[in-house]
Amino acid sequence: MAKQKSPRHRRAVTSDAVADMMAQIQNGLLARRHSISINRTRVTTQVANLLLREGFIEAIVSPAPTSNVFALVLKYKANGAPAITGLQRISHPGLRVYVGAKELPRVLDGMGLVLLSTPLGVLNNYQARSSGVGGEVLGCFW
Repeated sequence: MAKQKSPRHRRAVTSDAVADMMAQIQNGLLARRHSISINRTRVTTQVANLLLREGFIEAIVSPAPTSNVFALVLKYKANGAPAITGLQRISHPGLRVYVGAKELPRVLDGMGLVLLSTPLGVLNNYQARSSGVGGEVLGCFW
């Protein structure tokens, strides 16, 4: 008897949820997708909330509070260009990059956003500088 496949899509388990999230955002923007599905973790939820607060994405849609995925509605300008023109993962499992509060990086002379994992949660470089905390540099958005 043949085993039937489950109708639900099964997501692969990744060791780096933030890198997976950033790759999905980049691929979704290149494909001009309206929304993308992201695995829910504590860090990806905080990164999504930060991107929403800074205006890089349109909305966060959660099917249920107990669901292990959520959707990001990507934001595009009036001319069809994506709001996120570039992104880069800085720290990864093989090479963690940490900075102190006094050496926080800047992207595009202050036009971009650096995401940091700090003891206060995921913050951007401006929030970390005003709070006087450093941490692991997750990535950059511009």
